[in-house]
Amino acid sequence: MIDLTSGRLSDFFESHDKRPNPTNKRLKLLFLDVDKVVIKDGGVGDKHALSNKVLLSITKREEINRLSELLEIDESITGCYCMCLGTYAFELFSGEFIKATIGFHHGVSIRYHEWNGDAELARKEELLSFLAELGFTKPLEERLEKLRLAAKSELTLEEWLEIAPKCFEKYIGEILSNGVISDESTNSLIYELNVEIPSQLEQVKVLLKSFGKTNRYWSAYDCYEGLPFQILKKFEMQKIIESYLSTEKDYMITKGLGRFLCHFESATKVRSELNFITYSVIDDIEKCFDDIGEKTGVIRIQKIRNNKQELEGI
Repeated sequence: MIDLTSGRLSDFFESHDKRPNPTNKRLKLLFLDVDKVVIKDGGVGDKHALSNKVLLSITKREEINRLSELLEIDESITGCYCMCLGTYAFELFSGEFIKATIGFHHGVSIRYHEWNGDAELARKEELLSFLAELGFTKPLEERLEKLRLAAKSELTLEEWLEIAPKCFEKYIGEILSNGVISDESTNSLIYELNVEIPSQLEQVKVLLKSFGKTNRYWSAYDCYEGLPFQILKKFEMQKIIESYLSTEKDYMITKGLGRFLCHFESATKVRSELNFITYSVIDDIEKCFDDIGEKTGVIRIQKIRNNKQELEGI
């Protein structure tokens, strides 16, 4: 096992760098004289399967040969190292002797302890379908679910970009790669936003609307959803409320304002500028959250109402 809390981690990778690259030729050699393959739950640690739970045993020669063919790697994508120990373990038997144990990672890559890193599978879809045909369906099901979620996420992003400022699209790649946008990029984006939408009131409306386009209000939302919030924080509360009150009632904008005011990062700003947050705004947000069944939002906006009443001595 790798000790992530000590200096042994650098030693671990240094020793791995001295090992040979994964190649299909080396992979084929592991299958020489193999007459049984046992697939176990869990990954591989210290050269051994982490679990004794057997999920599939392959003993037919033609099936072992087919498995060997489908475990082809893409030799141009090797050397990376997944920080987990894998999803499953493939034990290759020659008689009663375990010749090699291969770690199977997330249905897309494999690891062997004598190589200098993991290797991406070249025929992953065929491999998973083959295992499913043998009765081991879970890897294929996991892969299909991951692809489904990825497609859904991509569709959600496309829908979000349709209502967000056009200049946001230029920075989506950086956000998806790093989870955040740099200060330099933020400054460039604000400049481009000012060119695209000169009116600050209109800027706030569009930012609130894109911040209101979500199904996850307070946590676990896609990283790009935080971009409008980062820009909105730079506006004075008076300007935000003025913009909201000047627009026609739109639940997307109301949700965005409610999400902004009730966000934990807005707490200090809200407390210091409560006088600009009118009761009519609070009423709108509470009704909106109540109508869509967002109970956490109802509780948070009610707390803002209570704080305002306390400040005013009501």
